[in-house]
Amino acid sequence: LLDSYEISAGRELSRKLNIKSSDKVVVLEIVRFVNKIPFCHTTSFLNSDRFPDIQNHIEGNFSLYELLKKHYDVEATRTSSSFEVSMPENSYMDILWISPKIPLLVVNSIAKDRNGEVVEYCITKFRGGYLQYCCGFQW
Repeated sequence: LLDSYEISAGRELSRKLNIKSSDKVVVLEIVRFVNKIPFCHTTSFLNSDRFPDIQNHIEGNFSLYELLKKHYDVEATRTSSSFEVSMPENSYMDILWISPKIPLLVVNSIAKDRNGEVVEYCITKFRGGYLQYCCGFQW
């Protein structure tokens, strides 16, 4: 966990999380590593009212979805993701140990609970050159 803080949802996040624009949102900035190399940076947005004091439950290496299940009895499942490629900003070059010439795979995702309510909106930036993404399709 790099950082955690609370903000007002505003128009964009309120649409994504299906909450009021005046509602509070917990922001979690997380870096994940593979073989001691930063692999991705995730910014997760969660409804503060639904997950009060979530920051107090975060310890060491953690799985956000396991934490939600254990402390809030919420089973989250990714229901949609969009993909795009972008070049890194300076802050991401430092966090992910990459040069300005290494592109990022940016994934915007929504997770919902068993009742179809939005649990999380997240933006994950994967470092290029260290990633192979495979998709399987069934017809």
